[in-house]
Amino acid sequence: MLIRNMLFQCVALLVLSVGMYASDFKLLTSLTNSGDYSGGIRYVKSANEVIDFGVSYDETQANALPGYWVDYYHGYFGGMISALPNQRPTYSLMFATEGNLSPTVGVGIGRRLLDVQKHRKAKAFTSWDAYLVISI
Repeated sequence: MLIRNMLFQCVALLVLSVGMYASDFKLLTSLTNSGDYSGGIRYVKSANEVIDFGVSYDETQANALPGYWVDYYHGYFGGMISALPNQRPTYSLMFATEGNLSPTVGVGIGRRLLDVQKHRKAKAFTSWDAYLVISI
């Protein structure tokens, strides 16, 4: 519980501290209950490149702890590193597409195409997530 609160406080401080660069940053929030990508922050590097960072948390699990994920996209394809607490990181090849609901809110869907983890057989199409992208 303490680690989760600390992570959420760090994310909140980061959001507050980037106010002067608000056009380059956006908030992400999951629309699904998969626990895969609960929420995070997006840095818009260019018209075709974004970097996302966030936490994942699944309250349905007993003694759940927050995990993390970070990804980089160029166009529709990207790479992601994610890890649940006390587990090795997973490296994923990703596909995502997004559209606008309004000038300040977008919607997207992301799909893991391939997951690779040390000491585990590679897996394909393991999860997906629908999410909102909200301008700060």
